[in-house]
Amino acid sequence: MSAAALAELDAGLEVVLIDGMPKVNECVVLHRPTRTLVVADLVFNFGAESGLWRKLFLTANRAYGRTDCSRLVRAMIRDRGRFADAVRRALAWEFDRVVMGHGEVIRSGGRERLRRVFSWSGAA
Repeated sequence: MSAAALAELDAGLEVVLIDGMPKVNECVVLHRPTRTLVVADLVFNFGAESGLWRKLFLTANRAYGRTDCSRLVRAMIRDRGRFADAVRRALAWEFDRVVMGHGEVIRSGGRERLRRVFSWSGAA
C-alpha cells in the first residue's frame, strides 16, 4: 500500500515514507487528533530493565537503555539525503507522543527526543 493510499483511509492521518532505504519500506504515521507519531522499526526505546538477550541485542545496535535509531537501520540507508529529507518532513509535524514497534511509548516530549535521535542525519 502506498503512503497516499494509507493517508486516504482516515483524514486524521499523515504518512511519510522514509526514503533512502531501498530494501526497507518504512513509514511513519501521524495521528493528528491525538498528536501521536507511530513508527515501526525506525526507532527503538527500551529501558535498562530489559532481559539478558534483549540487552545484548540492543547493546550491539546502540539502543540499550535509551531512545535511538539502531545500527541495523543506519546500515540500510543508501541515500542519506533522501533519508534526512523524509525524517525532516516527519519532524515538522506537531506531535508529542511516539508509539513504536520496539519499546516503550514516549508519552510526552517525543518530537524533541526524536530531533536528538536523528541529529546525526542532518534532518534535525
